[in-house]
Amino acid sequence: MIVTLLSDLGTKDGAAATARAYLTQHLPGVTFVDLTHSITGLSQRRAAYVLANAYPSFPKGTIHLSMVFPFAGTAPAMVATQVSGHTFIAPDNGLLPTALGADKTNDIRLLYKYQKPYSFKRWLADATQAIQQFSESGSLPQNIIIPKTLPPCPAPSITPSGIDCFILYSDHYGNVILNISKDEFTQATTGKEFNIRFVKTSNINHISTHYSEVENNTPLCRFNSMGLLEIAVNHGSAIELLGLKQEDYPHLRNMTVHISTQ
Repeated sequence: MIVTLLSDLGTKDGAAATARAYLTQHLPGVTFVDLTHSITGLSQRRAAYVLANAYPSFPKGTIHLSMVFPFAGTAPAMVATQVSGHTFIAPDNGLLPTALGADKTNDIRLLYKYQKPYSFKRWLADATQAIQQFSESGSLPQNIIIPKTLPPCPAPSITPSGIDCFILYSDHYGNVILNISKDEFTQATTGKEFNIRFVKTSNINHISTHYSEVENNTPLCRFNSMGLLEIAVNHGSAIELLGLKQEDYPHLRNMTVHISTQ
């Protein structure tokens, strides 16, 4: 059995390693795969993007354990659901509906509720027990709940002269993912040329398929595996191109990227 791990525990100290050691000790024979422990800024939306992008690569039967912001809100809880042969266990903080889509999370089950004082060690023990019970029975509890949800992600603003996009996510390489899908982009630019302007480097005016289609240190845009528009720099960082740093991520959602069309 494979269990993926997603958390905001970080990698600068031993918190993630301690959690993984606990799970390894109490779930012998399980193969653990770390998606990331570097979710920052209490960002369920960023965690949802990582989970949505990663889980289809794993075989059916995989359990995905998300440990991001486990005690969110006034009535924290642990929930679970099954989608396309995968099982997801996470806090009830909007992560699962955002990652999987509301149409796929109408069957979320309540595992545990929590009251103060909160303890992550207790949460981890409950997650371990939930994984053990599922591996034995293959089914989830019957108590269906209405999960908490996050505010909808703002849609791109499309006008006759251009598109204003919000930054959804930036990855380890400094690539920037925007909140516009391939279908939306195609509809807005059909019969038009587009241009993404930068102050200190060349503009982007065509869609690439591979990073290597442009010279080193040259910006490009492409549609990623989730069908979202991504700005990147071959052997460089789009984050730096925008005058930002990776640690600025909590503020990126307030930024827009303008795509001119004509």
